Amino acid sequence: MNNKGLTVFNTILSVVLLGAIVYLFIGKNTKNTISGTENQANDSLVPTETLNNQTSTETGSFGDMKVVYINTDTLWEQYEYVQNVLKKLEREQTRLQATYEAKMRKIQVDYNDYMEKGKANLLSLQQQKEREASLTKQQDDIKKLEEEVTKTLVLKKQELNNQINDTILAFINRYRVANGYDLVLQYAYLNGILSATPDIDVTADVVAKLNQEYQVFKK
Repeated sequence: MNNKGLTVFNTILSVVLLGAIVYLFIGKNTKNTISGTENQANDSLVPTETLNNQTSTETGSFGDMKVVYINTDTLWEQYEYVQNVLKKLEREQTRLQATYEAKMRKIQVDYNDYMEKGKANLLSLQQQKEREASLTKQQDDIKKLEEEVTKTLVLKKQELNNQINDTILAFINRYRVANGYDLVLQYAYLNGILSATPDIDVTADVVAKLNQEYQVFKK
């Protein structure tokens, strides 16, 4: 029973590893830069009527081109849709982790009962084999569940990120056309543009209008 006890104990320790995986995955470092996508056309949450009500912002110029930039770190922090998506992801993580922890508690209780009855010689050899087989099966089920939880969260995060990116990129395309810009650049920490004048930063205007659209969408 000592070897079996060690095996089950190692399995119980795996919950700590899962917690670390989930924390690193879901954690608070969820800033993203907008990734490329083929669906940048005219899809959006709702039609926007105020895109061209641009606050006074200068534009950079490359010849005759009108250029502005958006700080995507700020955009992801302040866009309400992103925050709601993260809450949805956290709820999904909580649900999956609760299922995992319930199974961990079950195997802990069964293991403790097995050890106590084994020490008290209350189990026949056949009963010991049956208990060990049951614990082994639970152990295998937990390993599979751990893999499923991690995979599900990764796929869910990817799905939600794609939804956000598609929404933002569709909006930016319409925003650029409505304001007569030739080029909208992405500004993020140590990514792409390393330095730029704030005179051509349209982040605040974009965030405000994105949130305005989202409020209409929620209603």
